[in-house]
Amino acid sequence: MIPTPYNDSNELRRRVEAHLQVQQETSTSPAPASESDLRRLQNELEVLEEVVGLQINPEPDDEADKFGKLTEREREVLQLVTEGYSTKEIGEKLCLSVPTIHTHRQHLIQKLKARNIADLVRYAIRQGIISAD
Repeated sequence: MIPTPYNDSNELRRRVEAHLQVQQETSTSPAPASESDLRRLQNELEVLEEVVGLQINPEPDDEADKFGKLTEREREVLQLVTEGYSTKEIGEKLCLSVPTIHTHRQHLIQKLKARNIADLVRYAIRQGIISAD
């Protein structure tokens, strides 16, 4: 991943163009840049945007954004897991098989970048899904 302080490719473009403008204005060369030089710089800028643009904000780390990526069923399972229900009990409540609930739990752990059920509980408390009482 290429780290960048820019929020989006438009900001990157503006900064690069401003830099090129300053370079052209302060250049010791008496002649302005030729059309071919400008086209080459424009092409280089487009390539740079493509390369860096793919790396800008690849995945949100905000917890609310993570919650928004959960399916409705995953949210239900999260609620029940964090309330202390076992996989079998959750399956019975939701009329789903134990392997299906296990899969939902694994997806929750992956999507929320949790290491274990305790991390899911902490996440649920921070998000107000359950209370710490």
